[in-house]
Formats: sequence, C-alpha cells, structure tokens
Amino acid sequence: IEIDSSQLPESHKRLLTTVPGNDKSVTAAARDNLEPFLRRAFRRPVTEAEVTRFVDLIDRVVKQGESFSMGMRLAVTAV
Repeated sequence: IEIDSSQLPESHKRLLTTVPGNDKSVTAAARDNLEPFLRRAFRRPVTEAEVTRFVDLIDRVVKQGESFSMGMRLAVTAV
C-alpha cells in the first residue's frame, strides 16, 4: 500500500508523516501518525489502549479494501 505524498495537500502531509510500505506495516504507520496527533487532540498523554483503538480502526478499513489515507481520515474524524 503505497501513497504518493507529493500529491497530498500540506495539511495531510503534516498528519501523514509515515506511510505503510515495504519496511512499515499499516499498523506501525498508523501508530506513528496517530500518537502525536492524539496527544494534541486530547491535550494530554494518551494511553496505549486509546492509540490501539484508532490503529485498529485504520487496520480494519485497509483490510476492507480502502486506502491507508481513507483509514487515517476516518480515524481523525472519529477523534
């Protein structure tokens, strides 16, 4: 699952600092992107369970055939 980050708007680039690829799984990329975002959104440290809940959402969306970008969009909306 590769994303051409050069075609993303600047706002997306700030959130999608890591994307899945040959050396990074969907869940690892989701976690890398979400941890700092969730800390800012919740304005406090986040628990592992909180991060995992949103990472699992992205993983399910991707396994259903949607893009990683769409999964991230849904997770951000859920937050």
